[in-house]
Amino acid sequence: MGNYSRVTEENAEFEIPPELLEQLEQFRELRSALAPVIEARLTGLNAALESMQPAIKAAQAAGRALQGFQTAFEGLPDLKETLRSGLRRAYAPNWDPDTVRLRSIRAIVAEDGIPIVWLPRDAIVTELMAVSTRDGRLSVLSVRDAEIIEDCTRCLGDCSATELAEAVTLARRTIEAYVAGLYEPAQALAVLIAEAIITDYVAGGPGPGSYKKATQIAKFHGSIMLAELRRAAAIAPIDRFYTEWYAASGIPPPAELSRHVSVHHPTLQQYSRSNALLAVMLLVSLLREFTEREDASTDSE
Repeated sequence: MGNYSRVTEENAEFEIPPELLEQLEQFRELRSALAPVIEARLTGLNAALESMQPAIKAAQAAGRALQGFQTAFEGLPDLKETLRSGLRRAYAPNWDPDTVRLRSIRAIVAEDGIPIVWLPRDAIVTELMAVSTRDGRLSVLSVRDAEIIEDCTRCLGDCSATELAEAVTLARRTIEAYVAGLYEPAQALAVLIAEAIITDYVAGGPGPGSYKKATQIAKFHGSIMLAELRRAAAIAPIDRFYTEWYAASGIPPPAELSRHVSVHHPTLQQYSRSNALLAVMLLVSLLREFTEREDASTDSE
């Protein structure tokens, strides 16, 4: 087998075994046989890689574009904070965006007739949101009425519209009466002032049908735009406040706060501490909301 089997005295100690020589020869033959196959495979692989170049370049370009998008998105404001900011502008200042729920707003202001715009403070509004019944919410108001009266006094301090000056002065009298424990006078005066400003600012002035007009405007609709939410929630309690009732109807007078019963059929059941608080809250909430409207109207002129 060629020179592999030639052994001399000089290299006798390095004699290669015949078996190994045979294996080496077989390897040479195998390498010779596989060389064309490997060459063909390498040629095919190179061709495949060459054909994939456009796709590879496209993927690289897409990667660079995604990286660019990621950089751009990182520069944008936080979506959650942007949403919170939008809600803050639409919500009343005393609403916590993290705890206020739209469905609860409707239940409280429209169904229960409880004012929550501008007052009471956010912690009390949050507590009202957590209660599922009107009686439960009235209990919250009863327990925290001292804080609510403080909030009413603070709100009146922000009512600076000249057109509302007399109403604000009289509203202070209702608070003084309530604090003194004179709930009936507080309720009676609050109801009368509230009716007067509702007639002027919601119904568009006195006249036939002013009550119905006010209640129609005050109805809280599910399709209200977010920008109108605060105003809609502020006047929504008017609907229940103006619930129709007439002595000749034969229907027992409602125990809940009612303009018609307070004025035309005063009873100890109607004139209660709870209704007095609601009347004062409604009056002050409306005065503060109408002040905001007057200020906005002045700024736009």
